[in-house]
Amino acid sequence: MSVDPLIFMPVDRWSELKLAFKSDWPRSISGYLVLETQEFILKSGIDYGFKVYCPYGNVNNGIVALNIKNGYYEVIIQCPIDDTGELEDALRKTNIIDWRRCRVPYAPQHILDCIKRLYLEKELKIYDISTTRTFILGNEVPLYDVRLPPGLFFNRLTLDSVKLINNYWPHKYPGSEWYYQLLTKANLGFGLYKGKELIAWVFTKEMGALGHLFTVEKHRRKGYVYMPVNRWSEIKLAFKSDWPRSISGYLVLETQELISKSGIDYGFKVYCPFGNVNNGIVALNIKNGYYEVIIQCSKDDTSELEDALRKTNIIDWRRCNQVPYAPLHIVDCVERLYKAKNLKIDHISTTVTYILDNKETPYDVSLPPGFTFDLLTLDSVKLVNDNWPHKYPGSEWYYEMLTKAKLGYGLYNGEELIAWVYIKEMGALGHLYTLDKHRRKGYGELVLKLISNMFLQDKKYTVAFCSEGNSSAANLYTKLGFKLFHELHWCNRYVDVL
Repeated sequence: MSVDPLIFMPVDRWSELKLAFKSDWPRSISGYLVLETQEFILKSGIDYGFKVYCPYGNVNNGIVALNIKNGYYEVIIQCPIDDTGELEDALRKTNIIDWRRCRVPYAPQHILDCIKRLYLEKELKIYDISTTRTFILGNEVPLYDVRLPPGLFFNRLTLDSVKLINNYWPHKYPGSEWYYQLLTKANLGFGLYKGKELIAWVFTKEMGALGHLFTVEKHRRKGYVYMPVNRWSEIKLAFKSDWPRSISGYLVLETQELISKSGIDYGFKVYCPFGNVNNGIVALNIKNGYYEVIIQCSKDDTSELEDALRKTNIIDWRRCNQVPYAPLHIVDCVERLYKAKNLKIDHISTTVTYILDNKETPYDVSLPPGFTFDLLTLDSVKLVNDNWPHKYPGSEWYYEMLTKAKLGYGLYNGEELIAWVYIKEMGALGHLYTLDKHRRKGYGELVLKLISNMFLQDKKYTVAFCSEGNSSAANLYTKLGFKLFHELHWCNRYVDVL
């Protein structure tokens, strides 16, 4: 009697298979995860008949696993090498699999090609091939900064929820309730509860990926979606469509990308109302206790933004010191929100926005003998902070952060720092300053030309805010060819900085 080419692999040999799959990362991540998750299910005391076989007993040939879920016949095929010759030969000769009953899930392209050849030879038809994309969150990514709204908690699902979950699943089939029961018994289901009411849930599927994420309809559209850095490009495109009004929204993301690439993470977080990039951003910009909420929207209709601001529990409005550089439609939105929450905006200050086009010719400028223009160093931070007229407890940390991110530049006479400018964390120029004893010598204008030339060389816009009534700064920007655009508003509340 001939031996079947698919050799049964007991659990104590799965570690060998996982090592083979790790050598083909990330293509074979599904093979690795299905074994890891099935180990977890077995340790929880559940054995529903999952079986793993190895073509000719060689772990480099991958796995063929029978995953029969209450009659739903699934054959998992994964292989960590491109050459599927031995795998295909074993699949052709085996008597373990009933090919007329089966579905093959999450197959990479080389496995799909193998299956197509096999089915053609066996005169079987593949009725449908659906395609999914794989998203992976690295295991070294910092934990999300997230808080549950009052009255909500996140916990393991219980068996009394299974019927509700199965009834909501759009792809349910005879026996699918058994499937949810299996995952729930294995502690692989988690729910978001409002009091005793289950309002949303997610499962770790038996093959290790997340699945069945669902929110009960009446609880949908309740707030913000966190936007990781790799999705900021979508938001920037939306802001570009509203140029120049949304230039601040664009620049804050561009500059925060630069700060992140420099290895600095001070906790800046971007959220998108209901996950729609056209609703703009709400960003938490907490600077050593100074609580700033950046709100930008690329369209006039702020109703969804406002609805999200009203419902969210991510923002502690009583701690919010400032909503900065807000266009008028955002100010109107914030004023309505504060009124609804019985909060008071203590003061709204106004700035005008000056922009130097990125196509302008660089300034013809040369440094006086003995002068240099260079990045600021950390030993300058105390001097810079001490001379800032708006300093507050913790503002020295702010200058230190910008300096570490290489966003501060100084004009030096020999070793003496005499003037400086920063690119603020939201992308505009700021903190342009000349020490008293060196004023009225044109150093401020010199610094502004030098920093603007750096932007022009990179084909970037140079943006500066000018407070109402600051005629000397306004005259300087005008003299250097900056164009006056829109007003922006800064909504301030007098809250103690922690």
